[in-house]
Amino acid sequence: MQMPTSTRLALFAGIMSLESKGSSSNWKGWEYRVGIVKQKVKDFVRQQNEEGRLLWVRPFWRFVRNVHRFSPCKKLVNLLYYSYLVGLRKHRPLRLGVNVKNGIFYISVRSEGNRSLVVKVPHLNTRYSWSLYKKLRDPAAFREYCSVLLSISNDPILGPHFPHVQNVRRDGGYTSSYVTGHNLSEIRDIARDGRPFPDELDPAEVMTGIDELLDRLKAFQRENGTLCGDWPIYNLIYDIRKKRIINVDVEGVYTYQYPHFEADLAYIEAALTHLKLIIEMRKSQSPEDLSVLKVIGAVAYATQLDVSYSGEIHPMGYHSLVLRGRYFRGQRECIQRLADVRYDFKNKVVLDVGCNCGGMLHCLADRIRAGVGLDSERRCINAANLIKSLNGTHNLDFFTFDLDKEPLYLIAKFVLHERVDICFLLSLCMWLEDWRSVISYLASISQNLLFEANGDAKQQSEQVAFVQTCFRQVHMVNSKSLDDPVRKSRGLYLCEDAQV
Repeated sequence: MQMPTSTRLALFAGIMSLESKGSSSNWKGWEYRVGIVKQKVKDFVRQQNEEGRLLWVRPFWRFVRNVHRFSPCKKLVNLLYYSYLVGLRKHRPLRLGVNVKNGIFYISVRSEGNRSLVVKVPHLNTRYSWSLYKKLRDPAAFREYCSVLLSISNDPILGPHFPHVQNVRRDGGYTSSYVTGHNLSEIRDIARDGRPFPDELDPAEVMTGIDELLDRLKAFQRENGTLCGDWPIYNLIYDIRKKRIINVDVEGVYTYQYPHFEADLAYIEAALTHLKLIIEMRKSQSPEDLSVLKVIGAVAYATQLDVSYSGEIHPMGYHSLVLRGRYFRGQRECIQRLADVRYDFKNKVVLDVGCNCGGMLHCLADRIRAGVGLDSERRCINAANLIKSLNGTHNLDFFTFDLDKEPLYLIAKFVLHERVDICFLLSLCMWLEDWRSVISYLASISQNLLFEANGDAKQQSEQVAFVQTCFRQVHMVNSKSLDDPVRKSRGLYLCEDAQV
């Protein structure tokens, strides 16, 4: 079997390094050098993608990688079977909305008289699809999978919120009843963007359906002690016939169990409450509510980035925000993130480098003298400035700045005050080419730094060790990201008394 191109390049570089250093090089040294080369290739391609170049490499590489990683024969069999269903059996391919994630199945619809059935066939094109298929090769796992899928619609509490599964195939595919309705993510976008609701859709009934679902989820957790299932709103359909919300991702009941945030009641409730609030604001038609909806739309656009820190799957993106007194939940809880930081922000000048949509500064706006946020992504800066205008926080300013491409000395020119009291560098270093220079520069313009490490354990250890060379006092605030339901393994540090 032919190995991927990047792996061949990495192996070649590793072999050349071994030969240049003689036979005394050991396996660990070779493995380390291969890892460095592979990471440099990945970083180069990622940088080119962010600049709009070599975009064709990403889908091509994923295709090549998956061909080698997953079973080509089984993939071909499933593709031919799906083509047979659509071409000869006259199944209708199910068209999913732009917000709907489909990482596991080919999906088609079969009509039988007055009813329709959904047929799902694993495509094996992603690690999610392949891992499910591979796991179900174990007979015990497959029996459990069948039991869960075939019985969930009979559950006295959550059963009404799942389609009925008729049969399960050995590769994990299954057939279930078809739900006629509208995806909740599409309803959210309609309400947020000011488009007319479909004639058959009553927003008030959707909100009633949300309340019913939340009550049942809470009842299920009370009775069982935990939740299961995959509950992002793009998996939820408002059934216009039953006037009820249905989770069409039945296999998620088997795949996702708490502590996955997809099965976390707090996350589910935040997303559904967010949707209710958007519908209510849309119905009110007040100028203030319509302005808030415009800002929410701008933040949503900023989350449509192919990066892990976009916060796309969360109701309000990466940062929780307060807009005209209304609270909207994001991935990171800014107030909680600062709760244990022993620093007096009153009347201080704060510089946030890598600010995203500015959530950290927005939550401090009523305490600080001035705040300046910098980020390389223009969508985030546009959203941050809209939030500033909406809330009237005129002591904040946000600018586009690329730490990897522009001279660092220009950063000081964005701060009109005589000094910077404290800088923020939060969960950013692993995304920077020369993070050491950034830390050194921030230490040269401010005596204080609030720093959050990110990356794997080795990367975080290196980052903290370097910070300790730039500041005489480095205090750990928290060893984990207590405010983040997704990624918790990041240390937060308050650094004082710069010595650069």
